Amino acid sequence: MVSHSHNPIDSYDVVIIGAGPAGIFAAYLAHIKGLTPLLVEATTNLGGQPQNLYSQKKIYDYPGFYGIKAYELINHFRKQLHEHSPIKTLLQTTVASCRAHASGWMIGLSNQHEVFAKAIIIATGAGIFNPNKLTINVDQSNHIHYAFDSLDHFRNKRVVILGGGDAAVDWANELAENQISNDVTIIHRRNEFRANGENVARMQVNKIKVLLDYEIISIANDKVDIKHNITHEVLHIPYQVVLVQYGQSINRNNLEPFKNVAVNSVGRIVVKINQMTSIENIYAIGDVCIYEGKPSSLICAHGEAAVAVRDIVNRIKQYDKK
Repeated sequence: MVSHSHNPIDSYDVVIIGAGPAGIFAAYLAHIKGLTPLLVEATTNLGGQPQNLYSQKKIYDYPGFYGIKAYELINHFRKQLHEHSPIKTLLQTTVASCRAHASGWMIGLSNQHEVFAKAIIIATGAGIFNPNKLTINVDQSNHIHYAFDSLDHFRNKRVVILGGGDAAVDWANELAENQISNDVTIIHRRNEFRANGENVARMQVNKIKVLLDYEIISIANDKVDIKHNITHEVLHIPYQVVLVQYGQSINRNNLEPFKNVAVNSVGRIVVKINQMTSIENIYAIGDVCIYEGKPSSLICAHGEAAVAVRDIVNRIKQYDKK
């Protein structure tokens, strides 16, 4: 059950912070293993990066699916979570404080309430992502997108994509291959793409118009004005929709309540073989954590959730026997 209310809440076996794929699965596992979980999410919806950053893109390395769109996979997780009621979920809620208390933790939430937890699982990913935006003045900003929920925004439209990384190239191919638009132009300020070479080659097959080594001058009057970095040639590219893919900036302040947890040189939480951090009964799973040989994938994050929940179950059973 997803709740937007801020009713008083008290004691849980485990509080899971972050409702991306790893956090959702951890909450589900905790419930079916007989624990009482609380799932806390800072944003307005469940699903994390796959839902908010690339919901319409296909995932090809998830077991059981040749290719599945990110939002479809997240819908499976949501269904799994909701069918096992009552799994308490708080949206638009962050952790403001965390202090040791008795055999667990008192967690202060942004809704001004405190909850007690015997254990904590941090599943906040790499942080809260915000798109890097255009630095030039633009008009008709309602036609400029950084993210979206449906490909229908682009259906039968003249689309201009700005960027040269994997996201920009993937979207160009996605729009063409799904016959959403037959008029896609991608503009990149460098003379070569940073994206996967195979996907760059696909753009030629998909008849994507490619403009390299161009800087954006302005976006106005239904045209993207660009200038070549060497020849200084100026072009005016007509558009109906602009998709900006300049990457993401990350807000890692969501880990401030856990500043005493050991991290590596780039701020990822170091965990042991049981996914426990340097602090007893605080665990970390998914992109937020690191250990030797860790691959970055959804499958790995789900395995980490299973390891952490199993360890919490074993410990709580021991506590209950005392």
